[in-house]
Amino acid sequence: MANLANRPRHSEARNIVLDSVDMFLCPTKAIMNGLDLPVSKSLLHHLPIQSDTQAELPSDKLRMFFAGTLFRSKGVDVLLEALSMLEPSIEFELEIAGSGDQSGALQQQVADYGLSAKVRFLGQLSAAEMKSAYHRANLQVLPSRVPENSPLTVLEAGIRGRASIASHAGGVPELISGSRGWTFISESSPDLANKISEIANDLGILAVKGENMQKWVTAEFDPARHWTQLQANYKQLIS
Repeated sequence: MANLANRPRHSEARNIVLDSVDMFLCPTKAIMNGLDLPVSKSLLHHLPIQSDTQAELPSDKLRMFFAGTLFRSKGVDVLLEALSMLEPSIEFELEIAGSGDQSGALQQQVADYGLSAKVRFLGQLSAAEMKSAYHRANLQVLPSRVPENSPLTVLEAGIRGRASIASHAGGVPELISGSRGWTFISESSPDLANKISEIANDLGILAVKGENMQKWVTAEFDPARHWTQLQANYKQLIS
């Protein structure tokens, strides 16, 4: 009812924004289409992702990494439930970086599922610690309940040759095509468990998709390309 009552006001505010903005720069096509922006005033403009020193991809077992706020919207509980569904023979580890109001509940969930030996909570990490965590992993996981636009963890893992598995929503499918990673049905622990099981039984695919992702991010999210395009956009606006 509240949304319905506010709809005229939202529509009016939207029209004001559309009239006052000359150009919308969108990190993904999903947000461009989702906001129904005018084609004549909107451009796809990828974020800049700095390249990094490379580290060998671990190949002994599935080593997953999640980084983000520990709120319900991020779906870490969905990931933990999926891990509890895996066959006992599947070897894996998961490191979780971040903090939030679900931290205690998630740690209890790990204990309840008997995953304490396989799941480690890292808390808030520095930039150097994040780099090390990415390098220890061979798969980045983003189980968000809400549509993500252009999630940095997917791109930061990708520039380091790490593929991702993430919810099929928002701008994620644009970033993770069939050749660069995996998506799963949002909030579906069984679907995520099936995908993780397939990956764990064919670890070699991680190197293939990780390399594809690294090449794509390097080309499409190059900082020099970003700033050159941004400068061109500004010149177009003031010409």
